[in-house]
Amino acid sequence: MTLKKSAIALAVASACMLPLTSNAGELKVSGIVEAEITKTDSDDETQETDLAVELGDVRVQFKYVEPVKVGEAYAVYRVDADGPSNTITTSDSVTVGLKGTFGDVSLGEAAIPIEEVAELANDIVDIEIGDYDQSLGYNNTFGPVSVFAAFAPEGSGDLFGFGAQYSAGGLTIGAGIESLNENIPAGQAEETVTAVAGKFANNMFSVAAHHAMYDEADSSLSSVQGKYFSGDWTFALTYTTVEDTADYVRPEATYALGEMTYVNFRLTSMSPEVGEDTLTYRVLLGVEF
Repeated sequence: MTLKKSAIALAVASACMLPLTSNAGELKVSGIVEAEITKTDSDDETQETDLAVELGDVRVQFKYVEPVKVGEAYAVYRVDADGPSNTITTSDSVTVGLKGTFGDVSLGEAAIPIEEVAELANDIVDIEIGDYDQSLGYNNTFGPVSVFAAFAPEGSGDLFGFGAQYSAGGLTIGAGIESLNENIPAGQAEETVTAVAGKFANNMFSVAAHHAMYDEADSSLSSVQGKYFSGDWTFALTYTTVEDTADYVRPEATYALGEMTYVNFRLTSMSPEVGEDTLTYRVLLGVEF
């Protein structure tokens, strides 16, 4: 839903006036604020954009945690903002859940299983086909294996996802599946996507790859990514190809200005199957809290 910026300010101000801890539980406030300068060049004038200031990831989250007989209960309220600097829209989400030896069971917005376990090498084109804004979610860890599941019933999107991931000694292997049933009122077409992924990381570098297959669209997406860590710098190169659609190449560098503050420089080259290539430049400043 769309909110006015003043509503966010009121929510933050109200939270600041509340005690962050009590005898019953604890309220945690976290978030991220990113702003960027961006421009796109292309031989196709319709694809070009002028130099602009826009938002990156902007999120404020309030999480209340309280010990209960089966472990702990939690409630999460999150506000996300998006858009250019002069036209900001916001959306909010709510999650409540129980966490214990049985795992983590939630109602409301759930993590996207296929994204959690099988999107290890790409942030250019998302592999998932739906959002679990109103769903039942579950995740748990069994030694080196993590599992994620989410289900949105017919009245909330008619979507199901499951994924599993194995991690040990710097190696991570994941696989997931997501199925979306046709939902004519919501304008959704039936689709099933399966994905596999692998990643190896140490304190100097990481390499990762994943591959996703779409049944109904008879298409696929593949991505590889390498990262190199040197002091306060992180250098990355990502290549993503979407079958019969486009290829993407993205070199980038991130410098840590502080423990929670960073600046990112990147170029994104897109070569579509039809039309002219584009090149997007971006400089981003981000602060987490």
